[in-house]
Amino acid sequence: DLITINLAEPIVYDGNALRFVVRSEGTTYKSGTYFEVTNTSGNGKSYYNRNDNANTFTNSQTWSQNSYVPAIHFGLKAEAKTLSGVVTDNGGNPLEGATVTIRNAENDIEYFATTDETGAYTINVVQNSLTYTATVTAEGYETLVDDEELDFIEGNRTKDFVLTKLTVSLTISSVEYATFYYSNSAYKIPEGLEAFAVESIHGNNLTLISIPGIIPAGCGVIIKGPQGTYDMEATSEEGVAVENLLLGFDVPHLTEGGDIYYKLTVKNGKVGFYWGEENGGAFENAAHKAYLALPADQYNGVNFFTFDNDNGNATGIDNATGSIETDTQEADRVYNLSGQRVNDSYKGVVIVNGKKVMRK
Repeated sequence: DLITINLAEPIVYDGNALRFVVRSEGTTYKSGTYFEVTNTSGNGKSYYNRNDNANTFTNSQTWSQNSYVPAIHFGLKAEAKTLSGVVTDNGGNPLEGATVTIRNAENDIEYFATTDETGAYTINVVQNSLTYTATVTAEGYETLVDDEELDFIEGNRTKDFVLTKLTVSLTISSVEYATFYYSNSAYKIPEGLEAFAVESIHGNNLTLISIPGIIPAGCGVIIKGPQGTYDMEATSEEGVAVENLLLGFDVPHLTEGGDIYYKLTVKNGKVGFYWGEENGGAFENAAHKAYLALPADQYNGVNFFTFDNDNGNATGIDNATGSIETDTQEADRVYNLSGQRVNDSYKGVVIVNGKKVMRK
């Protein structure tokens, strides 16, 4: 049977704990206070019980065959208060898709909303007797944690937030090359800089591919440009994914993902990718720096690749030193195992076009 209970006074729910108690006076039920657990009746169903002289509830009782538990089904309608406002970047532009979250840490209660195309948001706060702190997040922007306590004692609240674009610094030395790697976001290439990925290796030459405008997340690149420090601005745009032999990590990490490893450095006045360890073994790579990882089937015995500062190309030959030549010019050059250029009269093992040849 359905029993309707009319309360003598309305209940005003303030967000704190609320408990209903049903007491059975009949002899059909055990004396005490009962709460239904399963919403059904029948043999073996459990219930919560508190006798009049006890201070806690237990769950140690079970109903016998054909016993029924008095049940309560109720709902509460609370008038929500609102927190509303606008989220912009530090240039005053509205941010669509930003998430505004307010949290009461003591009770682990959260409410959130996402901004529309005008940057506006509205959060309905049902448990409005509590105080909250706000956190605002958006892809490509620094997370904003606002420590101001928000309460709704005087009614609805309005609060705007300004987010700062997420940027990282890139320093290019006097050699005019650097490497860059971030997995958390794509980054815009600053004006005046060029970015390249290493698509493949052919003979002694690296095949570089230009990265247009945006460096995709998780894409290691070579950066070429004038000496200086640059702000790399994160973006929600993804950029164009490419095949790439440049890898990296966001923390210092032993190189992996290939068989022969090179790092960007300068030797004998030439900037390029050189072995970081003997025989191209794995080495500890710095955070956010890209390294070159060659698979064994693409390794031709070349232990470094140097860059041509005029056009961003790269070439290399085992132990080679000196200026960079074109493929045709390089084919005419012969080197000994020490990397020294030799003439046609030299006898023994020489390097011709990146391959070892025995001359008698």
